[in-house]
Amino acid sequence: MVQEVISQNEELKRRIHLLEAPKAKEKPVTKEAGSDPATKAPEDATQKAKAAEEPPKPVSADFGWWNKIQLGGAVETEVRSVTNKDFKPKSRESVFELKTAEFDFEANIVDWAKGKLAAEWIGPSVAGSQLKSTAADADKLNLNEAYIQIGTDTSLFSMKAGRRTLPFGLSTGSTVAARLEDKLTVSDPLSLAVFDTKEDQILVEMKLGGLNVATYVFQGDTHRGVERRLQHYGAHVGYGLKTDVLSLVVGFSMIDSVFDSDGLEDKYPEALTAPYVPGIAANIRLGLFGFSLVTAYYGALRQAHFTRNDQPVNIRPEAWSVEAGYTTEIFGQKTYGAFAYSQTADLVGAFPEARSIGTLGTWFSNNIRLALEYVYDQDYPKTAHAQGGPGGTGRTSETYLVRLTYEW
Repeated sequence: MVQEVISQNEELKRRIHLLEAPKAKEKPVTKEAGSDPATKAPEDATQKAKAAEEPPKPVSADFGWWNKIQLGGAVETEVRSVTNKDFKPKSRESVFELKTAEFDFEANIVDWAKGKLAAEWIGPSVAGSQLKSTAADADKLNLNEAYIQIGTDTSLFSMKAGRRTLPFGLSTGSTVAARLEDKLTVSDPLSLAVFDTKEDQILVEMKLGGLNVATYVFQGDTHRGVERRLQHYGAHVGYGLKTDVLSLVVGFSMIDSVFDSDGLEDKYPEALTAPYVPGIAANIRLGLFGFSLVTAYYGALRQAHFTRNDQPVNIRPEAWSVEAGYTTEIFGQKTYGAFAYSQTADLVGAFPEARSIGTLGTWFSNNIRLALEYVYDQDYPKTAHAQGGPGGTGRTSETYLVRLTYEW
């Protein structure tokens, strides 16, 4: 009897096991069926529809060091007509050319330093003409700026080392963006044409509120001996103020050798080995209710003494400029007009005595500018004799130009 009961229990367990086995197999099948594409299709379609309705999320800016590199540049084309170029009588020239092709790179890989590089295309001209050379090496790149800055633009102290425009006078840089900030006219006043200076330098600057003080040493081209040495220096003191209606920049600068300026160095190479001639510069830039006033003065503190064509030369270069302008909106476009006048002294045979500039321009956008300009140059009178070179001609020269600028 007992044996029969045990046998029945074992038979019952076997049947229960047989009944539970199919259910255990159905569980993974059901799970796999849920992952089948045919089963997922309605669910995926619903999820995609919901995702399409959601607004796109902004792309995260923190995705690599390459996001901390800013790219910029400018392209400028120009149509120009010149009468009596270089004060040559009855000469006339009409030119359309690519005036500027510039590339700017600024890297802020770390928060406490940055590097900047600006390169500009240069197309050599055929002698006596503005027509571009057809030689294979006609197109070249010129290094405008390249420097490392330790410290930010808002730091109390910062250092810049490399090649850039010296803080001597009005100019704040040689790039298109910098020139657009300095003045409204397309053409340079004589003050910048003579005294603008770009050199390899080490500069230390302090900024406190609107006050900035800078001192620097630079590798100039003037030298007393046979070998060049890092022995040139300069300093700058400035103050800036900006509100909703008023902007003001005032600066005073000094340099130990004015003949390191690009203009004087080009016109007076004989002065490179002469005793150094220190110089000073002062500038004011004022903006109020759309009106603007920019004025600058540059001058050597004493005469330069050197020899040209076996004749002694004693000159004390000076230049000053003033620009008055007005900017407003016409049909929704920022439009401006300006008049500038500049003059030189003791630079007979090298630069015009006076330059007048009238300009009208409009910005089609924040990046595109069209400017129309008239430039009237006056040479020194015939009674002004240059030492060791040709004297004044008493003639005038006129230039009409239209320039289109795209800057980014």
